[in-house]
Amino acid sequence: MMGRAHSAAYRRLSHAFWPLALEPRLVAVAGRNAQKASELAARYGYETTYARWEDLIADPRVELFDNSGPNHLHAEPCIAAAKAGKHVFCEKPWPATRSRPGGCSRRSRPPA
Repeated sequence: MMGRAHSAAYRRLSHAFWPLALEPRLVAVAGRNAQKASELAARYGYETTYARWEDLIADPRVELFDNSGPNHLHAEPCIAAAKAGKHVFCEKPWPATRSRPGGCSRRSRPPA
């Protein structure tokens, strides 16, 4: 559901903000369900689909990682994307917990 909402928003940015400094290019979408990912790609104009978020993050064409997955799947992909040098959009907070001291933002800093 959120993947569709975010995809539609990227397609409509120029209607809300004009002129746009950059036009979003929908490079890739990942989903556990290949059929749903393909349908989303066709509907919104994504160039590529992946079954694994790791493959999406490894794609050098991807500059922004927008995680619209379920809450329990936010930390690991977002940290990996940030470490890979991607910009990360995550609408959920990145909390500090006992298992993740300092929160995800500290753990996601790319190496210097």
